[in-house]
Amino acid sequence: MSRQISFAIVLHFHQPVGNFDEVFHRAYNNCYIKILEMLQKYPQIKMSMHFSGSLLSWIEKNHPEFFNIIRKLVEINQIEIISGGFYEPILPAISEKDAIAQIRMLNNYISKNFKMRPSGAWIAERVWEPYLASTLSKAGIKYAILDDTHFTRAGFKKNNTYGYYIAKDASKAVAVFPSDKELRYRIPFKKVSATIDYIKKASHNKKNILFCYADDAEKFGEWPDTYKRVYENGWLDNFFKTLIDNSYWLKTITLKQAIKRHSPLAKLRLGAASYVEMLKWSGGSWWNFLNKYYESNQMHKKMRHLSRRIATLEKKPANKKTKKLLKLATGHLYRSQSSCPYWHGIFGGLYLFNLRNAVYQNLIKAESILDSLRHREPLKGEAIGSRPEAAPTLLEVIDYNQDGHKEIIFSNKLIAAYFSPNDGGSLLELDYRPLAMNLINIVSRKKEPYHRNIKKADIIYDSYKKYCLLDHIISAQSTYQQFIRGSLREIDDFINKKYSYKVENTKDGNIIVMRAASSSISIQKKIFLYNKNAEIKIEYLIKNTSSKALDVIFGTEFNIIAPDGNPPLAPTVNTQLASASDINIKNKESNMNLQFRIKPDSRVWMYPINTISRSEKEYKYNYQGTSMLFSWPLKLKPGDMKTLKIGTEIGTDT
Repeated sequence: MSRQISFAIVLHFHQPVGNFDEVFHRAYNNCYIKILEMLQKYPQIKMSMHFSGSLLSWIEKNHPEFFNIIRKLVEINQIEIISGGFYEPILPAISEKDAIAQIRMLNNYISKNFKMRPSGAWIAERVWEPYLASTLSKAGIKYAILDDTHFTRAGFKKNNTYGYYIAKDASKAVAVFPSDKELRYRIPFKKVSATIDYIKKASHNKKNILFCYADDAEKFGEWPDTYKRVYENGWLDNFFKTLIDNSYWLKTITLKQAIKRHSPLAKLRLGAASYVEMLKWSGGSWWNFLNKYYESNQMHKKMRHLSRRIATLEKKPANKKTKKLLKLATGHLYRSQSSCPYWHGIFGGLYLFNLRNAVYQNLIKAESILDSLRHREPLKGEAIGSRPEAAPTLLEVIDYNQDGHKEIIFSNKLIAAYFSPNDGGSLLELDYRPLAMNLINIVSRKKEPYHRNIKKADIIYDSYKKYCLLDHIISAQSTYQQFIRGSLREIDDFINKKYSYKVENTKDGNIIVMRAASSSISIQKKIFLYNKNAEIKIEYLIKNTSSKALDVIFGTEFNIIAPDGNPPLAPTVNTQLASASDINIKNKESNMNLQFRIKPDSRVWMYPINTISRSEKEYKYNYQGTSMLFSWPLKLKPGDMKTLKIGTEIGTDT
């Protein structure tokens, strides 16, 4: 066979910020080092590789020998290392400024450690927007990997995806390679001959064309059952041998070599897309994850809010110490942009607390630094933030999440509390800054398409956002089981009401007064926040505004994440208390206590919020947090009022 066909193989190595150390170790031993050892046996095989910065940082610390192997493979031009966002962000989901900075950060890391300047980039989850051509070009990138789906959605036939295109945006352009979906499903899951046969058939009567396979390296040992197939049964060894045997007509090359050897098929403006599975999981656009999962949207909007704050501060004069703190805050911001916790499919980690927790840990640390830098106007000749350790209480009323409604953000050195008058006057985020932990980092129970495949499963779904200070007016006959199942009959729906609000300043802190009313009941909740304490006190005033006597239950719901508790009040099990004035929840792992004080005594219902999610391995329950309802029976004559108090304080054992 005289014709020459090029075959560009690209492997993507990644572990997200916040993943368990044991996962890093397992993937390294079962997959990453195995691939490199196999490549060393076959120097004829060329390929491109992408490593996320979060993975490289871990490998550098734990397995420096891996870097030595990479350097040798780069030196002999067997592999090419390509770049991308350092912490694997979805590039369109972050600002262009952050995207360029993250790419340059990985560019510099690769240059420093592997003595080569990357020209190509891996696009996280292949989430593409047309303007990324400009963004990538500004970051020094000349070519990138997408999916053939991007091109078939743009009207190209499959036969026109064997090569690469030039994607344009304004005056900027980058080359974009379509990764072949058919190859992704064959490698390494079918016989090696199936891949060779496919390339032969697809390239029939064609000359000098290019096939591109780009996929996760974890498919070679880390995915279920792949270690046995790929290594013990010899699939990868056989694959490399077969490629060498067919090298007279099928030649493996790097992307950099492909650019030199092949001309672009055409120039185009490529529309927004991702790979076909992602489009299915998201409902056509990655952005739909922010619509479906309010928890993802909340993380995303906090991240973008802090990004804007950093950009604003960077434009102002600053001394050396302030610049250092801004750099530290920026590092936390970039780590929070790791993409996995923001979405869910077979992959993605929205349902995994450890990944969401890593996002919030970095956001909270960044926010604490930024708050310290803006606590007061500088003195003459003094830069902003020269004495951040003196930062006092801050209170803002802004639309930080860009939903068209203002939120109230209170913070001191110990806590930050985000209140949403529009969402039932709820507390939607409560950060304990000493541990950089959001206590309301919960994913509610949502209906997922794959749930219909789970037999004999009694799956419960939530009909409202699982925040705190959710006000219930329910029937006196309401039951604990109704609360667990999310089926309490609301006599008046205050959960979804918009509360009016006003903010009062006191010498000790701030008071937020929120009010809402139905045709029969008015609720006022007065929230006391303190300058120096990790404490919130709430005073409810419930009034019967109707002409009839009321016999109802008033309850306020808290949803918190605390993986363990003091017996017998462990929040990971169903608990009913007929009457309680004090509840203490202890998180042993973080040495944190959450104390509730209630007056008058209330009935307390608790249950664990468990979701069922799917991964490439299995269906599994994930503990998301604990739902707690403090409730009081109310028998109110027309015009009668009842005062109820509840307070919560966060602390650590010493």
